[in-house]
Formats: sequence, C-alpha cells, structure tokens
Amino acid sequence: EYWPVAVEFFRRVGAACADHGTVLGIENVPPAYGADFVNTIAEAAELVRAVGSPGFGVHVDAGGMTMLGDDLAGLG
Repeated sequence: EYWPVAVEFFRRVGAACADHGTVLGIENVPPAYGADFVNTIAEAAELVRAVGSPGFGVHVDAGGMTMLGDDLAGLG
C-alpha cells in the first residue's frame, strides 16, 4: 500500500520545505502517462490534506486535468 508511505514521506519533506519557507507541490498524473498513484486532482488534494503540512501543496496541471475530465471542484 503506497498511501501510508507517501503520507509519512511527504509529511517529513513538507516540514523541511516549510522550515525553509517553500512549498513542494504535487500534481496529478493521468494513467495515460503510466502513473498509478495520484491520478486525479481529487487524489492530490486528499494526499495534501492527509499530510497536513504548510510545506506541501497541490500543483494544478491543467493538461492532466483535461485528459481526465477533472475539474477544480476536486480540490474542495
């Protein structure tokens, strides 16, 4: 299971980024590119909420969202 590993990893990275006044952004990557994790904008937002760090956020990729028929409502 990737999820708990990802949350813990990005929690540590997010804390380090916040300590240095920056933010690491994660974007959704459609399966058409061979990705199998964080494929939708909703999944990216869910991961960011689970991590809960000011140093970790969503990077919106309009191209990937268009490929999937995603919309910004998935960020809510």
